[in-house]
Amino acid sequence: MENLPDEILTHNIAHYLSPTDLFQVSTTSKKLHSQLALSVTPRRKIIAKFSRHDRHDLMEYGFAVPIPSTVECHSIRVSMSGRDQGWGNKKSYFVIASSDNNAAAPTEQPQEPLVFFSGIAPHSRQHIEFTFHPENDRSYHLWYVVGGGGGHSFHLFNVAVEALVFDDALRSYSKACHFLASKNTLLPWEVALSSKFSPRLSCSFEAILASAIHLLEHGHSILPPMKSYFREAGISEEDLSLELMKSMMSI
Repeated sequence: MENLPDEILTHNIAHYLSPTDLFQVSTTSKKLHSQLALSVTPRRKIIAKFSRHDRHDLMEYGFAVPIPSTVECHSIRVSMSGRDQGWGNKKSYFVIASSDNNAAAPTEQPQEPLVFFSGIAPHSRQHIEFTFHPENDRSYHLWYVVGGGGGHSFHLFNVAVEALVFDDALRSYSKACHFLASKNTLLPWEVALSSKFSPRLSCSFEAILASAIHLLEHGHSILPPMKSYFREAGISEEDLSLELMKSMMSI
């Protein structure tokens, strides 16, 4: 296996293995560990609370599941808790479906085979966790059904994602993600969209990052304060490359 080209190893063989099995393979030799360059992104809460009261049996669009785009992604783990209105008939559920339409919100109803089916939501909050292997050039989305009749509702809490990716030798993507997480810049979407709660740190980070990219693109050196800022995340001057900057901007 060590003599296989990287593309065959990551695109053909690795995607047939579970995350646990893949990690075990990567530890069998230094060469495979270097070839695979596996990294796990920090757990990222994308939605704190998702509540709907549609009161019908039609399937409605919820939101997209974020997939890393600048690195090859082996698998995505999604976790959350969910419940219905807490009384009466149980009708609510959600599914994860893939689409070849890369638009932010697909217009067509999800088609089988589904990536994940939640089952009917219980009256009390229940933990839900699942892992799937995303395919290239496809997007992934959550669709839900609340249920017809009076008083029905559907609630998801603390929706979070983690990704297992094939990083580069310096683990640049992983370092970028952990750095952003440590600075609390990866906020839940509903918080990030509210200017009232947008942290000043996010603005300063974006400004420093944009300045660093500008300097690198024009062949200049990174200023010492910028180096100190990134060094807090364990990113050395040698690791601070244009590729790393672009990865951080794409998250």
